[in-house]
Amino acid sequence: MLFIKDQARHNCLNAVTSHIVRKDSLLIAANYGCGKTRLLKEIKNSPTIVRIRSLGSLYQLLGRIAGVKDAEPRHKDKYLDFRCDHPVTLIIDEAQHLPHSLYPYLKIIMDAGTSVILAGLPELHDTLKNKHPDVLSRLTHIQLEPLSEDDLYGLVKDDFEADAFSVIYGSTYDMRMMMSHIKNCRDYITSNQLQMVTVDIVLQFIKE
Repeated sequence: MLFIKDQARHNCLNAVTSHIVRKDSLLIAANYGCGKTRLLKEIKNSPTIVRIRSLGSLYQLLGRIAGVKDAEPRHKDKYLDFRCDHPVTLIIDEAQHLPHSLYPYLKIIMDAGTSVILAGLPELHDTLKNKHPDVLSRLTHIQLEPLSEDDLYGLVKDDFEADAFSVIYGSTYDMRMMMSHIKNCRDYITSNQLQMVTVDIVLQFIKE
């Protein structure tokens, strides 16, 4: 749960939850490793929440949106009609991969009552602004920033020396890699019955 224990991610999760309750649509933009996927996993599943993969042809995506496993090209209009008649909340991660041909359909679905939550890289906002401004106008934009060194250290300070954590934070911009290093170091001190992670311990894993 490390990704959403800081205040910024709490606020973002609350905003997403509020949009779902109000049936509004949302764009979450962030660079790799900022915790978009982990954040979306915190949203509780329900019969009215549909999570779909962003890759696929138009008819496959519309089929997934309608809840159809084996979609067929000739039925894509039926898939659209079904979702318009049965509004839900759609959650689409890695949305920068969506084909441009899907956006007019998303617009129709949103106007029919389905809320859409798109999460993707910052470039997704620019793509929507330049090529699909009508879709962007229906989305509230949230920019998820990476954790600062001070914010992240505040979450691990009980078992990391400050200098040791600085080495981890400075070794990569990828939050997922940082989490891997943190876990490896914690496992090491646990198995060796040590109190704190030191610089020497961190360097064993950073160099690997």
